[in-house]
Amino acid sequence: EGTYIGVSTFLVETNGLAIYGGFDGTETNLTQRNWTNNEVRLDGQDLRQVMEIKALDVLLDGLVITNGNSSANGIGIAVDDGVSIAANLTMANCRVVDCANTSGMDKQGGGAYFINAGSVLLTNCVFQDNHRHRGDGSGFYSQNTTLTLIDCELRENYDTKYDRAYGHGFYMWDGTLTMVGCTVADCLVADSDAAWGHGGGGYIRTGTASFTNCIFTGNTVGKSDGGGLFIADGNVTIESCTFADNGGLTNNSSPEGGALYLASGADNVTIRNSIFWDNQTGQDANDGEPIYQNGGTLNISYACMDGTNSPRIEAAAGTLIW
Repeated sequence: EGTYIGVSTFLVETNGLAIYGGFDGTETNLTQRNWTNNEVRLDGQDLRQVMEIKALDVLLDGLVITNGNSSANGIGIAVDDGVSIAANLTMANCRVVDCANTSGMDKQGGGAYFINAGSVLLTNCVFQDNHRHRGDGSGFYSQNTTLTLIDCELRENYDTKYDRAYGHGFYMWDGTLTMVGCTVADCLVADSDAAWGHGGGGYIRTGTASFTNCIFTGNTVGKSDGGGLFIADGNVTIESCTFADNGGLTNNSSPEGGALYLASGADNVTIRNSIFWDNQTGQDANDGEPIYQNGGTLNISYACMDGTNSPRIEAAAGTLIW
């Protein structure tokens, strides 16, 4: 337990390294740990990027990664094989919180940055109150990576710049994203009244993504589209999920798709056994309150939706199978 500050970014270069937190010094085996009461905090002191992984098969379990401040990609933790070989990371019972970019723009991943990172598994992890200054993926950014999240939370991650910031909870570009039992809540652009940047909860640029038993709630985009989730391209499956209270601003006519927006490049999107409730767009009642489809094939079955439209989806383009 304890707080560790160092004098530079915590750098992991040893293959197969496992770092466990939650000990108070009296334990004799791993099962006696308590990472909630005995926190291990890796603290960037609001001065630097907190952690960088340059190794294979690393395990982080029971850590708090916090107070990062940097103009680099991945303020909390970065895994990037463009820097060195770095792949197959496992994180469990970790929190990445209060990591920020207060200078510079157009860098990605406030909490975490995974690029060409092989397989990454996150279990029971929290990404909260991380932010970028006009950068994508304030919670996490994933590119060309097989990323799996199980029972994780992304909360109150945001961008401070009003334009060209996408995916305030998360951003995915190529690769595979699987989220099971996760919550994405209250992610936004800080200046929502002037904001331009699609995907309050998440943004999928391309790739294959699936969401099962997930909740998207309270995510907003200001003047942009896709309050809960924006799909620019790729194949997406949404099953047994709830999208509630997401959207743009009720006093602005620009936002479309309070819960979900399918752009013209979207491929196949399948929604099953899911709830879309109380998601908002702008002044125009035809802006697809829960869902706006501008392309791709959208296949919906056993879904519950509120709204004033019928079937409560605006299908401006593409194929809708309802």
